[in-house]
Amino acid sequence: MPDKILIVDDEADLRSTLADILRFRFSVLQAPNGAAALDVIKQEHPRLMFLDMSMPGMDGLQVLAAAKALDPALIVVMLTSEQHVEVAAKALELGATEFVTKPFDVDFIRAETVRLMSSTGKPSDGKPWRAVP
Repeated sequence: MPDKILIVDDEADLRSTLADILRFRFSVLQAPNGAAALDVIKQEHPRLMFLDMSMPGMDGLQVLAAAKALDPALIVVMLTSEQHVEVAAKALELGATEFVTKPFDVDFIRAETVRLMSSTGKPSDGKPWRAVP
């Protein structure tokens, strides 16, 4: 059975696009908000989660903290439209692996997901996070 990836974003089109990109090799789960994401994590135990920073209800940092409490080994890639050093630092403190800015490069997402899923989830370049145009 392929590894599971969870995509958490309130934008259905973005979830669908990411799912289409990743289905070539992974089992893809989706959640439209933080509460639904936590339910999926409890039931399905994904290995990696793409998590939007800005969502109604629970924001990305709140979901990240709760998800890591449920599964400390979960690899988390934050999705954001904007870069803020303070937010990035807090997300890293809470256990995020990387930040990817929207819109994202499809080839990068595909390659980076394969790399993260085949490793410990830590960036191979020694940097704790990177923003990708």
